[in-house]
Parts: sequence; C-alpha cells; structure tokens
Amino acid sequence: QALQLLCDMRRIRVDADGTSFTAVLGACAHGGEWMLAFEVLHQIADCHIERDDTLYQTAMTACRGPYGQWEWALQLLRDIRDGRVAGCTKSYNSAMGACGMRGQLDRALQIFHDMGEASAEKDALTYSVVSSACTRSGRWQLALHCWRELDEGR
Repeated sequence: QALQLLCDMRRIRVDADGTSFTAVLGACAHGGEWMLAFEVLHQIADCHIERDDTLYQTAMTACRGPYGQWEWALQLLRDIRDGRVAGCTKSYNSAMGACGMRGQLDRALQIFHDMGEASAEKDALTYSVVSSACTRSGRWQLALHCWRELDEGR
C-alpha cells in the first residue's frame, strides 16, 4: 500500500521527498520485502533526492528478516563507504545486525572493527548488536569482551 501511495503521488504530480521514501522503505522492511526495498532505493536516485543514512539504514532493515539477505546489506554498506552517501552508526548497526541474524559472525565483527576506521561512532546499540551476533554463534565470551570494550570507553 505504501508503494501504491508513492505511485499515486507521482501520478498526481506531487513530489515525493526523503520522508516519503523512508516510509515506503520502512513498509518494505516491515513486510520482509528486501528486493522491493532495493528497487525503491534505486528509484530515489532518479528523483534527485539525496540518499542519506536513514534511507540506507531503513533499506538494510529489510535485509535482517528470516529471508534476509546479509549480502545486500554489505553492498549497501560498501555504497556508503564509497562515498555515495554520508554514512554513520545506524547503517553500520543495521549491516551488522543483518549479518549476525544470518550467522555471519565474522562479517559482523569485521563491520564492528571497520567502524573505527570509518569514524563511525560506536553507541550502546552497536555493542548490543555485535554481542547478539556473538551469542547467536555460541561465542558468548566474545560478547563479554565487546561489552568490556564499551565499559573501558574505547
């Protein structure tokens, strides 16, 4: 329905903005429609709307569900790193979450490590996401190590 509303806006010549697209991407994420989320994300460029971290993070959320595609989340993160969008903590957390939920602990840990190099600030959610990925993979000791890092203020 959200996508239909976006199409209706175009039909009656009402310009969609970033908020409109974020709402559509959120509906895609809620419905587990990761492929549709990627189509919408590419349509945004055609509308000359700046793709920001919120749009990317919302699209990545669609990659986390039971049929999620952690590979696509990593591609979106690469887009951010390549300078196509100003990335920050939310996108890194979403990509980590997509990897962690699909059993890709090594990739989640790499993203966690890369945040420091990318000057993306690690917040409490970052540590929660990475520790959840560790725990899902049976590596609870590593999860404790991550929490210790937060406690030490690194």
